[in-house]
Amino acid sequence: MHTVTNIENQAANVRLDTVNRLAIALNVDPCLLLSSDPVEAPGDYVERPLGDSVAQNLKRLRRRLSLTQEQAATSAGLGRVYASKIESKTVAATLDTLDALARVVGVETWQLLV
Repeated sequence: MHTVTNIENQAANVRLDTVNRLAIALNVDPCLLLSSDPVEAPGDYVERPLGDSVAQNLKRLRRRLSLTQEQAATSAGLGRVYASKIESKTVAATLDTLDALARVVGVETWQLLV
């Protein structure tokens, strides 16, 4: 019986850790994620087209690292103006391209999409 309780406690801790990480990523109170009541999430979330999200996130993250568009593109193994084309939404990047750019700016690929 004691072992079952330990396993249940460990599983609960893993779930709470996951909830906390998700709450940090979404910039919301973890209690909102645990609540069974429907609520509107607070914050700056605005639904927008995928290309807009990618363009804005890439630009913000690239600038945070003081990288030029050319530096970001070449570091990702892309043509020197490709980051510019993504940020201006003249091309739609493939997932492989987003993955390479995400590594350059130090985030997970999904973070360029939200």
